[in-house]
Amino acid sequence: MSSYDQIIPANEWYFRHDSPNMDGKPILYQVAVWALKTDETGKSSVIGLIAPIFNREDAGRVLHEPPPILGYYIHREQLSEEELQQTRKR
Repeated sequence: MSSYDQIIPANEWYFRHDSPNMDGKPILYQVAVWALKTDETGKSSVIGLIAPIFNREDAGRVLHEPPPILGYYIHREQLSEEELQQTRKR
């Protein structure tokens, strides 16, 4: 279980990674909050927490760290038109 030292709202930020599917559309998760996390060595880092929608009734809506894949945080103003369309579908 992770613990966080500080949490603040993240407005209009997304975590983006490439799609593993052949359609090539990127995957976007809206970042709910920025969290300050300190590891066991004392090193601090800021991470965006997301609330992905799972297709399981028992999953609930809880905050998670982004998946452990190559991706990056991006502000809404930096999204392409195709990416903006994806954010409107949720």
